[in-house]
Amino acid sequence: MVPQGMSSVWRTLAKDLSALYSVCSPRSVIDEGKDTNLFFFCDASKAAYGFAVYAVQDGNSSLVFAKAKMASLQGKSLPTLDLLAVFLALKCFPFIKESLQEIPIKGVYVITDAQVVLSWILADFVQTKNVFVRNRLQDIAQMSEKVKSDFNIKINFQYTSTDENPADYITRGLTIKKFKEKFSLWYEGLKWIRQGESSWCHRELGCLSKVQMERIVASVNYAAENEVATSEDKLGKFSSLSKLVSVTSLIFKFINKLKKREIDPELQANAYRIKTMQNHSFLRELDFLLDPGGNSMPKLVKNLNLFLDHNGIIRSMGIIGKSEYHSYEVQNPILL
Repeated sequence: MVPQGMSSVWRTLAKDLSALYSVCSPRSVIDEGKDTNLFFFCDASKAAYGFAVYAVQDGNSSLVFAKAKMASLQGKSLPTLDLLAVFLALKCFPFIKESLQEIPIKGVYVITDAQVVLSWILADFVQTKNVFVRNRLQDIAQMSEKVKSDFNIKINFQYTSTDENPADYITRGLTIKKFKEKFSLWYEGLKWIRQGESSWCHRELGCLSKVQMERIVASVNYAAENEVATSEDKLGKFSSLSKLVSVTSLIFKFINKLKKREIDPELQANAYRIKTMQNHSFLRELDFLLDPGGNSMPKLVKNLNLFLDHNGIIRSMGIIGKSEYHSYEVQNPILL
């Protein structure tokens, strides 16, 4: 005997399934020979996780593939299931690419409403004790690199809000009535994917609001670029210079990523630590070099012929500077 509650649910589901015949989808989906962009919308719930793929050509979009799996893994958090949705999408990409045969794929965009998952994927390093999450992130990175090497296609990760995510339909389910109301969104996807590259390439990731991002940039800039570490206690926390520079370079790497600039963070870290030390140990010499007219020349500046280089680091210009066989660093040693 089927329990009453389960029987009631099945009757409702069977009624909706029998009404699916009234829903018609256009047979023409995609044109051969035209540049195509693929948008993978990913989502998860406690019941299931999956994705839906949309092909965009010349301002037109249509659903080409969708897949969902039951969330049978016990004890997995919702962000972990969202991560599995992204993993599943990338795992299916080679099959989808092969199905599209000779159709040129210009760009691939993997989109999720899970901000935590985006922050995991886009971070250079994720510190987590969850081995399963760490392994899936590694798989996603490897699959992204393989797509790039095999097909010369870069995987782009983007954010969309939950109420705009069409993959939400396959992870949470909906009645036939709601499905008919949402059919346009399900079959064609979001409007912005049809509005051209200028629309989708510059969308905010959504992991942080613009105000939050500006505050983080400002606070990190202040800490990394303007702080004067006058306390020996801060340096005493590190067992070696290499660890000190390594930690500082991570801060600059974060800043560079936010500002979208390509600068070697390790060189920045070394320069910052040297300047911090000089500011602490050679304050009189630094004040004079910054404003020669307002202070008397310290003895050390005169004896060692000190000057400031383009990075604001104090160096000594000696006789070896006339040699043509040595680098700038050797000719003008840093004052330590």
